[in-house]
Amino acid sequence: MKYPRFARPSGGRAGVAAGWFWLLVAPAAFAESSGADAEAAARQAWRESIAQAAAPHAGCFEAGYPGLDWQEVPCTDAPHRPYGRRAGLQPRATGGQGVGDAYMARPATARVFGATGSFPRAAARTTQAFSLQLNSNPMSSGECLNAEFCDAWQQFVYSSGSGTAFIQYWALGSGTSCPAGWTLRGGNCYRNSAAIRVPKLSIGALTETSLGATATSKGDQLVFITSNRAYSVFAPDDVVGLSTFWKETAFNVYGDGGEKELQFAPGSSLEVRIGVDGKSDGTPECIQAIDWTSEMNNMNLGPCAAFGGRDPHVRFTESN
Repeated sequence: MKYPRFARPSGGRAGVAAGWFWLLVAPAAFAESSGADAEAAARQAWRESIAQAAAPHAGCFEAGYPGLDWQEVPCTDAPHRPYGRRAGLQPRATGGQGVGDAYMARPATARVFGATGSFPRAAARTTQAFSLQLNSNPMSSGECLNAEFCDAWQQFVYSSGSGTAFIQYWALGSGTSCPAGWTLRGGNCYRNSAAIRVPKLSIGALTETSLGATATSKGDQLVFITSNRAYSVFAPDDVVGLSTFWKETAFNVYGDGGEKELQFAPGSSLEVRIGVDGKSDGTPECIQAIDWTSEMNNMNLGPCAAFGGRDPHVRFTESN
């Protein structure tokens, strides 16, 4: 870093003193700035590492910065309300984001092994509770409800209203009844995994928050990360067979379940990022399609861009 050169002012010693003062404090200011940058880089590296750390078995877990070992904690119940598909899905005819008006990310391999949603930039205001949802594509799964054939869907959810994070499973077009442990909603059946207690964050914390998931034959893992803590739910994969059928993923901020629309104040804007792990450096696709969730927000979608390499992801903007 180059420091400015100070000439002796005509006024005498005051200008010289000011110059010497800057030369004394500038290195300290530079060191403080460098330290802050290093801390930010360390926290980002921790977020990326803990998001990939597998939980040891089914259950609920926490980790605190800078630790990378999951510590088991008691699970709790997820809120008893649907976050999913409603009957008769139709795109919204007016402004704002709803069903049929969202982006999904498809990796170059057309197979998703994991995904993470985050908000690189946020200038948004609302007083309502909200949900973050990382949602799969609808799947034709023979494992759903132990039926011979079943259309299924899986969501990874953070609820700011209940202060929980959990997985919600759907069997679509199930008719008028559901097996034990499932709840009927609009001709579809849903059930929840166990939930983990997490902070009830305000919308102002979006840029320090991410919601990620992985799916393997060993299990499906949700990872919710705040500025200095990570929370995880690990559950069996055999409910709808996500690890076999996950091809695309969507992510955004919506109303907190029950078909609610999240109302942002005028002038709000967000940048949304969906990282997708397809075990390839290829560039993923931005697909404007149905997210399938019945929750909404009042934002209008902007353009979407895709990036390949060592960090495949898509980014898009929304505003009102």
